[in-house]
Amino acid sequence: MVTRSLLRVALLASIALALIGVPDDARAQQRDTVPVVRPTPSLVVPKQGSAPPLTPKRAFLYSLAVPGSAQSILDRPGAGALFVTVEAGSLVMVAKSLHDLNVARRLAADSIVIGFDTTGTGASGLPARPVRQASPLAVRVRPRRTFVEDWITILIVNHFIAGADAYVAANLWDVPADVSVAPAPGGRMAVVARIKW
Repeated sequence: MVTRSLLRVALLASIALALIGVPDDARAQQRDTVPVVRPTPSLVVPKQGSAPPLTPKRAFLYSLAVPGSAQSILDRPGAGALFVTVEAGSLVMVAKSLHDLNVARRLAADSIVIGFDTTGTGASGLPARPVRQASPLAVRVRPRRTFVEDWITILIVNHFIAGADAYVAANLWDVPADVSVAPAPGGRMAVVARIKW
């Protein structure tokens, strides 16, 4: 019953709209012909001929001393964050490795009692002598020293790579380039770079 009455109301409404007609203004409107452009992430590069905020030599020295500092001045926050993260992680691991090395050295000098020597005791009244064994951590001193050296090496390499990156970024400051992300076949994304020479 309710559906029949709804159908009747819909039919009457459509007949009424057909009799009234569509206003002329609505017929005169044209469809929008401006194409929709999808935004793509792009790298903003400085204008050609502009001077970098740091000379290449100074950029190298800044990042050699404090990794990431020249990258932040050269407007490269992603690279700067990477070098700062590696620096912080390496410093934490150097501190942890040094602590582990000190614990191993301290315990390597210690010994463990594994029994007592009772020879010579008895009528003489001498107490039994303890039999000691070197701590098993004595063999861990050398590997833990190697861990410390490895993390210090990573720190030094991070400083030099950050300096080299800053040097190259300062030298390529005014190279016009357009870097964007575009869809690739197979549903993947590709980084596209256009460099004008």
